[in-house]
Amino acid sequence: MKTVTELIQWLNTPNHIKCTLVDIEGVSDKYDNKSTFNLSSTVYLNDSNTIYYPIISGGLSFSESLSVDGSISASFGSLEITNDGGAYDSYLTYVWKRRPIKVYLGDPSWIKADFVLIFDGLIEDLTCNNENTLTISIFDKLQKLNDNITETTLASKTEYSQSTNNSANSAILPLLFGECFNISPLLVDNGYSGNTGSVYMYHNGTSNGTIEVRDTGIPTEVKEITTKGTFSLYTYVRGTVTCSAQGNSAGGYTNTVPEIIKNIVKNYVADYNKFTDSDISFSSFTNTSKVGIYIRDRTNILDVCSQLAKSVNAGLICPSITVNDNGTIEPSKLRLVELKNPTGTPKYYFTDASMVQGTLAITQTFPVKPVIKLAYCKNYTVQTSVAEGLNPAINFSNEYLYVTKESSTSKTLYKDTGTIEEEQTLLLVTSEANTEAQKRLDLWSKQRVLVTATYFPESIFVQLGDIVNISSTRYNLSNNGDGTPGIVYSINRDWLTGMVEIGVLV
Repeated sequence: MKTVTELIQWLNTPNHIKCTLVDIEGVSDKYDNKSTFNLSSTVYLNDSNTIYYPIISGGLSFSESLSVDGSISASFGSLEITNDGGAYDSYLTYVWKRRPIKVYLGDPSWIKADFVLIFDGLIEDLTCNNENTLTISIFDKLQKLNDNITETTLASKTEYSQSTNNSANSAILPLLFGECFNISPLLVDNGYSGNTGSVYMYHNGTSNGTIEVRDTGIPTEVKEITTKGTFSLYTYVRGTVTCSAQGNSAGGYTNTVPEIIKNIVKNYVADYNKFTDSDISFSSFTNTSKVGIYIRDRTNILDVCSQLAKSVNAGLICPSITVNDNGTIEPSKLRLVELKNPTGTPKYYFTDASMVQGTLAITQTFPVKPVIKLAYCKNYTVQTSVAEGLNPAINFSNEYLYVTKESSTSKTLYKDTGTIEEEQTLLLVTSEANTEAQKRLDLWSKQRVLVTATYFPESIFVQLGDIVNISSTRYNLSNNGDGTPGIVYSINRDWLTGMVEIGVLV
């Protein structure tokens, strides 16, 4: 494979010829027979092992972005297939959805090994918008996670006495990751099948154990089976049974965002969609704040991961390609990008000379937040009436605890009295919630804008989350010649022209 430097030199070479190679695996016919499709944008004869059909006629513009509200961001694009006279109408009879696709770019004179991977993801679908063209819509590997985290119900657990209530038997068995406060475990056995007392489950699997079990707020003694994530009461139930517990410990107990997400995408995804260690790149993500999440219903994996990531103001992404610090281009890897005040040594310096003249623009202005109110330590079972005499430090009647950070200077400057909209998190520790709130205040207590421009091929391998320095004679970006620090927020790569539109949050 050509290096980043070599490909940029090639893109800058006048009159070079571009060739796109597309490899699609596992496409099924109506009998579920699997086929591999190898397509290209021009005749390609330099790979003796594979025949490429030159029917790709357009596309090769791929977009990706971050999100300020923690919602999942996607990389996406499309490819067009020439279908004159219905020559490839038969493609419409195949199942393309979620099949792996890799797109390579290079010169038709190169061997396949020298081509550069420019998109590594999945097919959304193959559609027909007109008589002469088929369109392959593609998106990133995050769509592997667009599925429920569990479908296992109580009815599947034959070791517990089954209720005569069908709705109880159809209850989803709970999952707990990290540590959670005052959750309502699932009653799985009423005690009549030989067990001692009622049996409750807080995690379907090996767990780290309960911290405290309560009946109407009163701590009670239990017999615990951590290998099953259950406990049984020695006494009759007086009211609402809750517990604080530490969840999944199969492979080792973890309570940080990257480790919990890694556990989920490796072990709680359908076998054909699982991520492996080689698909994940969290090494540069340094936030170690403690979190926890409790799942009692059918819940989408993407939603679970989004809740975890946005608790530390991060986004879970799976960009079309991954470029390592040493400049090596790799297949797409799952990454976490933390949105925070851009500091540190820039990876790129953007100037007027590196932009296409006339493309610089401010495309979005973000609201200033002079006050940050962060909700943490979620109480999963709000109880307004519990037994008297309990530890007054434990508050069962509120859903969250809160920390607040504010900038009096920003309140005065922007004439904002500090209208507070709480931001809910899964954080657990007060000191870490304070740190997170201050981080968000540092980011949003001043006016932030999105500066976009089209750049030359030298910048085409920039990555989401990269810290950059942007300097221009326009929009006060010169900053007395020092430039303005920012974080790469959006990217739209056009491989046909070699140009890239980059949005920088400054």
